[in-house]
Amino acid sequence: MRARWRAAKVAVLALTALVAVVAAAPAVASADAVPSVSSGFYLALGASESLGWQPTLASPGGQRTDQGYANDLVAFEAARGVRLDLTQLGCPGENTATMISGADRCYQSTGSQLASAVAFLEAHRGEPGIVTLDMGFNNVMTCMRAGVVDATCVSGHLAVVRTELSYIVTTLKAAAGPGVTFIGLSHYDPFAAATVAHVGGLGYAHHSDGAIYQLNQVADDVFTQSGLRVANVASVFHVTRATRSHTRATTSRVDSVCDLTWMCQPAPLGPNLHPNAAGYAAIAGAIEAVLPAPWA
Repeated sequence: MRARWRAAKVAVLALTALVAVVAAAPAVASADAVPSVSSGFYLALGASESLGWQPTLASPGGQRTDQGYANDLVAFEAARGVRLDLTQLGCPGENTATMISGADRCYQSTGSQLASAVAFLEAHRGEPGIVTLDMGFNNVMTCMRAGVVDATCVSGHLAVVRTELSYIVTTLKAAAGPGVTFIGLSHYDPFAAATVAHVGGLGYAHHSDGAIYQLNQVADDVFTQSGLRVANVASVFHVTRATRSHTRATTSRVDSVCDLTWMCQPAPLGPNLHPNAAGYAAIAGAIEAVLPAPWA
């Protein structure tokens, strides 16, 4: 009974996210104001989430799937009659430094994710397209281990994120043509469900939330100062300053993480910090909500 209730609740959350997309999408003033677009490219950049990473029975640690937010965004646009050709260059475990240097599991012998993205954008300069950038979580993840958040470590890594993320965004924009829309993604805190997932306690959940909130402040600053739109993924998972002091909001945050990720699932599929299919759909909804015309 509880399993059926949770499945129904997840379905409702996914449907709610799709409805929110329709309500939040900016309206087009007139048919003459914005040229129509029937197709374009979609370049998804980032770490494992940009690949739709989810645990499976064959790979409990996770593997790439076709149920990620990039796939969902393609489906959303297809429903509007717009065809997006999806290219995913993300790499599991990627942080800002490895995205630039290529010192990761994906690009050690072929440059870097950033270099590959630049080459792609230069080759498609005359085409309309969408680029999503999901980067920074793995930088601070190294400071959140074994139920402890190292605040000094977080501060140091956030300084690196600000510098390197700014470089990444500037480099990408310089390579892109005028018809490209950039969307930066904020982050959620999977450890908000620490007590449910048996990976820490209430203190860990509180401090991890603070670290992710600070990360989002840095990323939002970089994105907005560079002229990028920001997909408020954090709001989908109730990561805000206010939630840290309100029991009801804290409960909502834990429920969201449990419903939209694998954190509260038993072994072998959980706990796993990646979104499930409903979570990825909700993230895609946050992206869709900030897309400008002609995409929205």
